This record gives sequence, C-alpha cells and structure tokens, in this order.
Amino acid sequence: IGVEEGWVTKDEAQTRSLKTLQTLLALQTNGTDVTYEGCFAHFISTSTGERYGKCEISTVDTAIMLCGALTAGQYFGGEVEQTANQIYANVNWKAYERKKGTKSYISMGYNPDSDKILSNWDWYAEQLMIYVLGAGGPAAEYRLDDKTYYDFTRETGRYGDGDGFIYSWFGSIFTYQFSHAWINFNGIVDRNGTDWFENSVNASIAAYEYCQDRKDKSKTFAGGGWGLTACDAPGGYNGNLGATPRGWQPDSSYYAIEGTVAPAGAIGSVVFTPKESLKALKYYQTIRHINGEYGLTDSYNLDKDFY
Repeated sequence: IGVEEGWVTKDEAQTRSLKTLQTLLALQTNGTDVTYEGCFAHFISTSTGERYGKCEISTVDTAIMLCGALTAGQYFGGEVEQTANQIYANVNWKAYERKKGTKSYISMGYNPDSDKILSNWDWYAEQLMIYVLGAGGPAAEYRLDDKTYYDFTRETGRYGDGDGFIYSWFGSIFTYQFSHAWINFNGIVDRNGTDWFENSVNASIAAYEYCQDRKDKSKTFAGGGWGLTACDAPGGYNGNLGATPRGWQPDSSYYAIEGTVAPAGAIGSVVFTPKESLKALKYYQTIRHINGEYGLTDSYNLDKDFY
C-alpha cells in the first residue's frame, strides 16, 4: 500500500519487508520463548526481538502476521515470497488443536511460563483466517481439517428489527472485520449456509443502529460516532466495548454503555456499509482533536473530553 500510494519506493519497501521477515524466521527457528510450534508471541520487542513481558504465544496474532507476510510475498515475489512461505510452512496448526468431548477447537495460544496451552477459540470472533491458513498450510502434516471450523459455537441474534447474524462474544466490530481484510468471503457459503461477508454486513448495520439509537445518552453518538470496538478509553485499554447482540444472551448489556468510539470501528466496515462508514469518516475529519500528523487518532469520547 505504501508503494502504491507513493509513500515509499518499491526498493525501500521490499528491503524493509525482507528484513522484517528474515528477523521473524530467525526468531521462529532459534528455539527461544518468542515462539512455540511455529506460532509467535502476541507482542515482540522491536529493539531486542524478545517476548514482551509475560504475553502469550498467540495463534490469531500469528495468523494476522502471516496474512500480511503472504500479501507482501505475493506483491514483491522473490526472496520476500520465499521467506514468507517458509515462515508459514513452519507453523504447526495441529499442535494447537484441542479436543473437548466430541468437539475440536483451536487453542488461543500457549503460555511459556506455565507450559500450558491456553483456552480455545470455541466461539465466533476474528479467527476465521486461522481455519483458512490451517487448511492450506504448505506442510501437510501441520494442516487442519474442517472439524475445528465447524465445531465452534455459532449463536445467532439481531439488533432491533434488523437481520439476524452470528455474533461475537463482546460484539466488538473489529471481530467482524479482521479476517475480511485479506480473505474475500463474499458469495462463499459453507455447508451450514453461512455467508460470512453477509454476516459482517448485518453486524455492521446493527453496530450503526445501536449507536444511532443512543444519541440521547452520548454526545459521541449524537455527533455521528459509531462502531464500538476494543480501543483506548478514559480508564485505559478496554476490550469489552461492543454493541448487542453479544454474550450468552443476544440482548446482554453486562457492560454499561461507554461513549468511547474508535474511528477505525466505523471505517473498517467500509466494504460492508459504505454509506454509513464514509459518512462517519467525513464527520471524523471535523473533530480537530483526533486529526493528527498520521491521520486519525485511536479513539475519543466527547462526554469526557477524551482524545
């Protein structure tokens, strides 16, 4: 994207991509606590290459990295592509498969400090990319079959009179977006009849309507902010922000309405709700405090004068 937009030359971007991937491959193969069975720590220090703090080895964050690495590889080709493909081939997805009764799930990761596999992706969220990457891995012995995909819980709900959809636990709008950044699910229907693109359309509309209906409760919503999602809030990072339906009950409201909005929430749904997303983007341009040197800042809350 940087090359296509003219922010950096292709040679500069290719060199940067290759160095990044070479670093990741070296970390992946040197046996440190930064990796486990090919997956990487959720956070890695960019100055030392060490695992940051006590963070976990994360399957979904590894998947996000792989999607970016494979994209860079296909764009630049050559050694970039070879290195990206090698990192991909080294990930042992089968090592993270866990049985629970008759069900099979993919674990969220591994804790190097306790030597324990973490809890499972047993509910719909942002992890769809894991099943695609796991099914198509270069190493046949590391591949997943379709059982982990079909076994995770799918709860269906709706907001108001809107169309129903399979919803995520917290209702954070990013969960309906992340996998779609790389994989075009539009028009693909699985054997259960699920079209994940259409699912994200309905979820995005619900997120928009949720905030629209609460304009009298929040200045942020009243101005045109929408798309509740995990972000920095007045009390610090908050991963619980989202719209209903969510949780075990579709109308669950176990977290009080919080008027903090991340601009990325609405904008990230632009392929699902172009009209509503572009309207929000134009509105965000008018808020002086959230327009910085590199574009829009992470989040804001007009009720608490927080930016």
